[in-house]
Amino acid sequence: MATRSSITAKVGKQYVGVYCHNDGYPSGVGQTLFLHHNSQEAAEAIVALGALSQLHAQLAPNVGEEHSFDDPIHGVTIAYHRDRDEDMMVSRGPSWKVAREKIDAAYHYLFEDGLWFCTSEYGTFEKIPLTRFIDGEDFADDPI
Repeated sequence: MATRSSITAKVGKQYVGVYCHNDGYPSGVGQTLFLHHNSQEAAEAIVALGALSQLHAQLAPNVGEEHSFDDPIHGVTIAYHRDRDEDMMVSRGPSWKVAREKIDAAYHYLFEDGLWFCTSEYGTFEKIPLTRFIDGEDFADDPI
């Protein structure tokens, strides 16, 4: 399902964000981020890919595997630049707000200080720890 999201990592003093086209709700991208990409290194690896069609548990295909936008490997992230030869699309800014505002999305994710946070265009843009959706709401599809 095409629920747009942004994924941002604080890298040094800068915020680096990318667009993700599919499954942006907490039970999609949020769950994948928390369960499979829950570290600074992983967050930086995600934004290094540029804009994404889909985020999955595996960021890149195994060596020797053929993976493309038109013929993706199940469970491997699909990136527009790497897998469809499009321009690298990354948003940078001095704050999460600036980086986030450059990406049209329903849900916004941030990795900062060792934690994933989430906010939604449907809410107040309050920075909410992603663990709230695990502990209290089981990654509900309802808007924040």
